[in-house]
Amino acid sequence: MNPQEILAQITAAFKTIIQQRNLHPTQLEIELNEYDNVEIYMVAPEFSRITATERHELLWSALEKRLPREVIMHIGACVLLSPEEERGEFPEEESTQQSKPQMECDMTPEEVLAEATAVFQDIIQELNLHPTLFDIELTMAETLHVYLIAPEFSGKTDRERDLMIWPALENKLPRRVMMDISVCMLLAPEEKAKMEELRAV
Repeated sequence: MNPQEILAQITAAFKTIIQQRNLHPTQLEIELNEYDNVEIYMVAPEFSRITATERHELLWSALEKRLPREVIMHIGACVLLSPEEERGEFPEEESTQQSKPQMECDMTPEEVLAEATAVFQDIIQELNLHPTLFDIELTMAETLHVYLIAPEFSGKTDRERDLMIWPALENKLPRRVMMDISVCMLLAPEEKAKMEELRAV
């Protein structure tokens, strides 16, 4: 399957899910990046009332029912924001003077990377995971790409893996730092080759 066919499948699945979930996005961008992975940027008022975990649960559980895993793994980034967050407003935290949805906090990108790394390491220990690979990259766009391979993910769906990690992240990381995680790949060891293919530049 070529990248354009993958993009078409993911776009069609997202639009169907949006209609079924009765979402009203004010912004929706689904496009191929330079590495032929699909990037999704969606802003919807319905996200104002739910956490990041609930947002991913809302969409990813439906995606898993509609798309094969081989297609889903070509989603390189999925950013789901409320209109307030897209404007850089965070009601539950101290307000900022900036409006950029990425890296909007009083921390430098390197400090955000360090905090996210420390929190992930805590979660790995708390969940008694035994990663064969754990890597967090700070991209040129100052977002975070997380890659975690662990045998404990074998036999679990993407939804089950997300539910192992994301609720713990929300309890430990400020929301503005959470938003900087644009890619979070949670894979079993047997899926390592696929991850290397997606990371290839």
